[in-house]
Amino acid sequence: ICQVWVVGFLVKKCGGEGWVIYLGGLGLVLANFLEALDITLNMYLVALLPSKILASTLLTVSLQSLFTKAIPAKEAGSALGTLNVLSSGVGVIAPLYGGKVFGGVDLQYRSLVIGAHYLIFVIMWYTLCSRYIQAPSIESMEAESSKKKVE
Repeated sequence: ICQVWVVGFLVKKCGGEGWVIYLGGLGLVLANFLEALDITLNMYLVALLPSKILASTLLTVSLQSLFTKAIPAKEAGSALGTLNVLSSGVGVIAPLYGGKVFGGVDLQYRSLVIGAHYLIFVIMWYTLCSRYIQAPSIESMEAESSKKKVE
């Protein structure tokens, strides 16, 4: 449901996948930094966990969407296969990296370290991939507004 309705809605409203990736990353930074505060279990379950799940889904779906748009249609099969292999590789490397990083970090600081990693991602995304982060033009927003009034 999240992938179909929420991501699609946000991509349209935000002006593209680039902004959704940026906002999803910021959401994960904020959620992890808030988790480092002394919060209750209920606050975690009701507010932070759903926020993290939503933001992670936004990132995953939007990054995959940008990837598929960037490749030629005739190369889609091999490119998506390569993406799948790389994703599997991340699934193997991430726990090893996490073990090294968190091996010397107290549990209370774990969320801060995770948030810092997401913050680095957001900064890199914004600086290196700014061409994918384009604000919707005034004309497109007015056209969207006019279209809704007609309906």
